[in-house]
Amino acid sequence: MKTVLVLCSGNSIRSQLAEGYLKFYSSQHISISSAGLLEKEINPYTLMVMEEDNLDISDHHAKNVKSLKNKRYDLLITVCDEAKDQLPRSIKKKKHIHLSIPDPDKFEGTPEEILEYFRIIRDWIKKEMIFLVGEHLGSGTPAIYN
Repeated sequence: MKTVLVLCSGNSIRSQLAEGYLKFYSSQHISISSAGLLEKEINPYTLMVMEEDNLDISDHHAKNVKSLKNKRYDLLITVCDEAKDQLPRSIKKKKHIHLSIPDPDKFEGTPEEILEYFRIIRDWIKKEMIFLVGEHLGSGTPAIYN
């Protein structure tokens, strides 16, 4: 079974969105997980915007990358610059893809404006994950399987 890790700073928004979409769009023969440099609670807006897209990730929980020592991944996806810059050496990977996605938790505004910004980030991550599944995780795609 192929393994994928999505890594972010807190595992509360971007990596959770990415994990949800990767699980939805990829094969059952791929193990997908996410983690953060820190372990934060999943942001309520994350659950809301995924529910709007008919994906229930309420069973997800935040994980700290320290719990993943000495595991090997076929594909590592970092979804923020902090995760890329502070990537623990203990994370072994065959291939690393980096996406520099802004942190919606830092966005300031009314609750409606914040929700709209989360939707923008959700849609951005969804498109990126669909592309990655087709390019790197789809059947017959040799990118990480050679």
